[in-house]
Amino acid sequence: MTITIITISSQNPGDYVQNDDVIAQIETDKVTIDVKYTEAEGGTVKQLLVNNDDTVTVGQPVVVVAVGEGSPPAAAEQAPAKPKTEAPPAAAAKPAPPPPPPQPTAVPSQPANQRIERRVKMTRLRQRVADRLKGAQNTYAMLTTFNEVDMTGIMSLRQEYKVRGGEGILGEVVFWVVCWCV
Repeated sequence: MTITIITISSQNPGDYVQNDDVIAQIETDKVTIDVKYTEAEGGTVKQLLVNNDDTVTVGQPVVVVAVGEGSPPAAAEQAPAKPKTEAPPAAAAKPAPPPPPPQPTAVPSQPANQRIERRVKMTRLRQRVADRLKGAQNTYAMLTTFNEVDMTGIMSLRQEYKVRGGEGILGEVVFWVVCWCV
């Protein structure tokens, strides 16, 4: 495995990365692998050495990270904690009135049989699977035939020669073998 396609995740120069952050994804014909930042100490992305959809080789550097520089995102950017407010005891005793029922909104009318279609670029893995399936379809004979046969005569013959105890029962396979050999 020497040639792969790379997809850079949302990391840009100047972004802070810490342990187990996904920097990129490498796609081969058989697998998609996450490239994670593995240093214990966080750092700042200085430079991206490859672009999206570039072909890279095994061992090729992908990104330059300055270890120990920068700081993690501020706590203010994270979800703020909800302040606890106590309601007066009198307000807690009264049940709140039920909210009014929602008003129906106008839904744009679209025919039920019309679908919205869009084309999305296939990953290398899906391209390889599609190639293999098409190759198998073109190479091997895949044929199924159905023949309608009147089996009433065979079923009556089987009932006539049916013996109790399971011995002497004529199976359907016997008749099929005779038909195939004739």
